[in-house]
Amino acid sequence: MSKQNLLILTLFLAAVGLWRWFDDGDVQPEENGGLYQPAFIATQLTTRHYAADGALKQTLTTEKAEHYNQLDMTELTRPRIVTRDAQGHDQWQLSGEKGVLNGEDRALLRNQVELRYLGINPVVQQMKTDYLEMDLGKQQIRTNLKVEIDGPGFHNQGTGLLAELEAEKYQLLSNSHATYFTTPR
Repeated sequence: MSKQNLLILTLFLAAVGLWRWFDDGDVQPEENGGLYQPAFIATQLTTRHYAADGALKQTLTTEKAEHYNQLDMTELTRPRIVTRDAQGHDQWQLSGEKGVLNGEDRALLRNQVELRYLGINPVVQQMKTDYLEMDLGKQQIRTNLKVEIDGPGFHNQGTGLLAELEAEKYQLLSNSHATYFTTPR
């Protein structure tokens, strides 16, 4: 090995050694676009939302929640939201594999999302899709993906959905196809 190559190798090793000596190994999150660390991580979390009169309105349970203050959002693993009617009875259950809850009281659920009616005499028994947004305050849901809806005596599918849970109204936005049965399933 020539003296010139030996000198370059020595300088390179010295630079790497100095860099490792002074590097403390901490990666600090940046305010704009850097790495974000959760403010808290919770497992088996349950939160309850109450109406102004003190009645229990909704319950959110999740296997894991990671809250990010900088983003004003919480990532959820296997979230389940149960809404209640004015009398306090369970009305709807919304579940999915993944979810996000943001500061605007919006829940975004994805992957195997299912909305199931828990009351008696349902207009709709269940809805299935891969993505759904829910305004928790207004109890309105929407999606722009394929939706399958089952009720007593019918199966309906289409693309896009707008629904008001308290009013028990839903609207498929396009490509709606329904099958009706003579006897309820």
